[in-house]
Amino acid sequence: MNSNIQLQIINKNINSYNFKLPKEQYYGNKEYKLKLTEKFTENIRLQKFITQMQFRLIEGEGKAYYYIGVWDNGEIANTNDEQFKLSFQIISYSCKSLDAEINKIYKFSLPNKQYYVFCISSNINYNFFI
Repeated sequence: MNSNIQLQIINKNINSYNFKLPKEQYYGNKEYKLKLTEKFTENIRLQKFITQMQFRLIEGEGKAYYYIGVWDNGEIANTNDEQFKLSFQIISYSCKSLDAEINKIYKFSLPNKQYYVFCISSNINYNFFI
């Protein structure tokens, strides 16, 4: 991703304390992450993350969605601004490695928590892998 590009964060409000997403599926182009931490910057962990992102891009035929601040069962955990910044850095770096880019970022705010969705796309023809 070109670091000179300014991404707008699209804010969405959800007026429910009990909001929950569907459970994460093994296959498909959606990945839930509770949070991305400094551990993801370690070489082995980062390579696993990049490989996982490539899998999600293949599953979505060039499109993937990363939900940050969400448990695998779909419950919203919460994400603070520092976690968002680190997540952005890790996802941006991973996108660069895969010739992909972040197209949009959504910030969903609930009454007592928030989570983010990173919309990622790649121009690589992932139909080749199917």
